[in-house]
Amino acid sequence: MIHLFEELTMVVLFLAMGIAQFFFLTKEMPCKIVTIAIQFTMTLLAGLFLMEGLFAQGMINYSKPKNAGLGTPMSLFISLIIAAISTGATYFLQHKYYAVSGLSCHAVTSVGMMYGFIIPVWLLVFLAGVMAQRGLLKCVKVQYDSDLEQVYWAYKSAKVLVPFSTLVTTIYVLIMFGLDQQRWYVLILAAILNVILAFYLYVAHTFSQQKLAKKKAPGPGGIYRQCPKDKQDDNDNPDSKSDAAPAPEPTEAIPVDAPPAY
Repeated sequence: MIHLFEELTMVVLFLAMGIAQFFFLTKEMPCKIVTIAIQFTMTLLAGLFLMEGLFAQGMINYSKPKNAGLGTPMSLFISLIIAAISTGATYFLQHKYYAVSGLSCHAVTSVGMMYGFIIPVWLLVFLAGVMAQRGLLKCVKVQYDSDLEQVYWAYKSAKVLVPFSTLVTTIYVLIMFGLDQQRWYVLILAAILNVILAFYLYVAHTFSQQKLAKKKAPGPGGIYRQCPKDKQDDNDNPDSKSDAAPAPEPTEAIPVDAPPAY
């Protein structure tokens, strides 16, 4: 479900950074709303990245056999709270700079408003990467009762989260500076990265689903190829002990007469 909320948030974010700029640039109040929406959705997205990282490292390191992390409702709630606090604080402190540049309905990069748009997002994305890498660097503690489909999802998510979140954040910052400073080559670079993001988004949110990945395997470049299964130690599984055949009872040794001495 986290992937679904991420995708919906990205739709709103890129609409606000793209087409909404042309419709509301000359209208003060709608332009302010677009600016607020950009910061809110990007911070919300970064918060969801962090929640995804918590889930991934929790499943890999067996904090729970299923639905590790904070759970979807709590993850969404916390991300919304973080986004609301960050957006509200920035607007309260820098409201006089909203919709005044006449260049865009994004942040003004020459004043302190820019830091409210960048620092919380950067911090959340950084923490998301740390959580994801903790899942990959620590010793694997997957147990026999772990939900293997969720563990598979967690492994793939931990691997892709850092480059994916970094790519989204890079596009966000490039559009911010490109619009405010009217640097068209920066916007062209952001557009190129958007094309890459479209393919990356499809892969990142499909190859982590085990059933779908099996149907598509190996896929272009082998991206959907399944990893070979490790040999499982049945001694760690109590169910296997109960199903195992009982050991034969020891038999008494049959006495044998000693041979005559010569």
